[in-house]
Amino acid sequence: VACSLVGPIQEFILMFRLRSRSEGGTGDAIRNGYDLIKPVESRAPLQDRADHGKARDVFQHKSLAEFLFRSLSSRSRRVHRVLLMSAIAFWGSNAVIYFALDVKCGGGIPKTAWMIFFSMTTLALIVEIWALVHTENGYLLFKNCRVQFMLGVVFGNLGRFDTFGDVTNTLAIRACTTLDPEHYSWFSIRGHRFNLPADLGTMMIVGLLMIVALQTIPGLLLFALKKWGVIALKMNEFCIILNAIEAELKCDEEDYHELDLEP
Repeated sequence: VACSLVGPIQEFILMFRLRSRSEGGTGDAIRNGYDLIKPVESRAPLQDRADHGKARDVFQHKSLAEFLFRSLSSRSRRVHRVLLMSAIAFWGSNAVIYFALDVKCGGGIPKTAWMIFFSMTTLALIVEIWALVHTENGYLLFKNCRVQFMLGVVFGNLGRFDTFGDVTNTLAIRACTTLDPEHYSWFSIRGHRFNLPADLGTMMIVGLLMIVALQTIPGLLLFALKKWGVIALKMNEFCIILNAIEAELKCDEEDYHELDLEP
């Protein structure tokens, strides 16, 4: 969990630096969400000027961060609500897999679990792209198939698959420990036996509870309240949107550097 938060924390620090520069270096206290972002209009981020000019005539919003976390328009609220519902659906689908499906010890993962996973992952991907193309920067990122977009698809699916793997592995190990708890309560190294504090199935369940307590619930609450946006996006595996916002922030940072170098 700590390693996965490195990227969002770096982006949060970058937002703070941008806000400090825009206010003359006063270093205003970090408040919440995307209050730290001040849009920079000095050049067209992510794309060439021709594409930028065409997109500007169509979209009311340029910055994805501004659109999702600061805009008060009905369209922004609708997109935010749909994203939240897709996140709830994904986490809920994992709960359904855990409580409703039966996995045999030594057997494979039921096909129903795979169907649920692929359905929810595809739904989340479609919703995320739909949200992305509501803004000028997001549309251009998708239209030109930028590296940030492709990496967002890859890492978003990997993150969701990691959660799915945690749930299904817990089911499989729990099925085996139910048959022989003693066999899964210790390990040995060079003939020395070490007893676990509990059987492996129980420890896996504790691990799932930690995911719920440290990722699922905080992620949904932060996203619903529009607080600490990059952290909320990461916790809900919205990596496409996260990468798009990162591209915006890096571009804004370059604009500030150019202004600093002017005589």
